[in-house]
Amino acid sequence: MNNILTIMLFCIIISGCSYSLAYHSQPPGALIKYTQNGNVIGMAPIKVDYGNNPQFKADGCYSVAGVTATWVSGTQAKTGNIIKLCGNPQEYNITLSRPSNAPDLEKDMNFAIQLQNNALLQQQVDQQAQLNAIQMFNALQAAKPKTTTGTVMPIGDGLIYQETTR
Repeated sequence: MNNILTIMLFCIIISGCSYSLAYHSQPPGALIKYTQNGNVIGMAPIKVDYGNNPQFKADGCYSVAGVTATWVSGTQAKTGNIIKLCGNPQEYNITLSRPSNAPDLEKDMNFAIQLQNNALLQQQVDQQAQLNAIQMFNALQAAKPKTTTGTVMPIGDGLIYQETTR
């Protein structure tokens, strides 16, 4: 009991007991919903930040509502009504696997491939946007008016004039 209190106190002081849960599906692309109320969490893989959820239990575990994964074929997989997250990580992972005997596996696999292709295209678009921003930054820097300043400094018996352009 003393260890649990120590962990809880440390968690409150250091991190506020913030934690997140990443929902994965196999194959990827299942729609994840809370089982009890049907509220949509999103499409797997998706990470949910539960912040400082008060459902930290005295046994050292977090409890979150159970979920249902639904693939495009209509196939479903469910967790229990409550998901118990034990241990000390601040990020937990859970994977819901499509039942191997369910029909239309090809449909679900094709959808997962489409999602992967979309993610690659988005990555290329993001990279191009980054390059465009860098080019625009460099062009604006080059277009800045340059100023020249001069400094006269004594050297020995003479003077030297030094120009600086910015």
